[in-house]
Amino acid sequence: MVSKRNKIRIALGVVGSILAIFGIMCVVGYIKAGNVIKSFEDDYKKFLDLEDDKKFTSLVNLYNYGYFYSDKVVSFFGFVVKEHKESAVKMAKEALEKKHTKKKEELMESFGFHQHLIDISRLEKVVGDFGLLVRLGFCFKGYHPIKPTYALSAFIHKTIKNPTKDEVNYAVLDIVDDSVVKVFDVKYDDKGPKSIPSAKKFKFEASKNGISGKAADFIAYICYKVKKKT
Repeated sequence: MVSKRNKIRIALGVVGSILAIFGIMCVVGYIKAGNVIKSFEDDYKKFLDLEDDKKFTSLVNLYNYGYFYSDKVVSFFGFVVKEHKESAVKMAKEALEKKHTKKKEELMESFGFHQHLIDISRLEKVVGDFGLLVRLGFCFKGYHPIKPTYALSAFIHKTIKNPTKDEVNYAVLDIVDDSVVKVFDVKYDDKGPKSIPSAKKFKFEASKNGISGKAADFIAYICYKVKKKT
């Protein structure tokens, strides 16, 4: 029969082993997170050196309004082109915010969009491997733009993936200012938009270390990474 003292020793041993394993996971995760950040920063710097027509920065910044789209056949992103008045884009944003589906649809149909085909599967891999250990490692690191970039691309992926046969999925982006972007999960059927739920917000803060940029810049980076290569 195991004595009470031995039971305590066994329990302490188990707890100690669990803590040791967790500690190792934290250290490994911290190192992995650092490697992912370094890789992301290097890639983002290369992106900044590209010609503007390849990195979409001016397009995204023009009206700060666009979407990612998916149906059973095709997927793409689109942003409003220059020919449209800023006031009309503002009205479309307001209709989206107030969940006026009919007005929003009428305004969207009146716009022209600069569109590019995308590979949806790349949305989950925009910033590299973001597995369990990496996410654990990021718990011990301060703010870095890789965090909202990953969160945003993952949410877009979740929003537009796996449309049903008679449905199309939109992740509509309203870039509010230099730091905040709102994303609306809008589903369409053959009768038009079914509903407009409340937006999910993503915030890009000023980074004290490493790379920095506006919300629109990192959205342009996402577009560049997921665009289908021709």
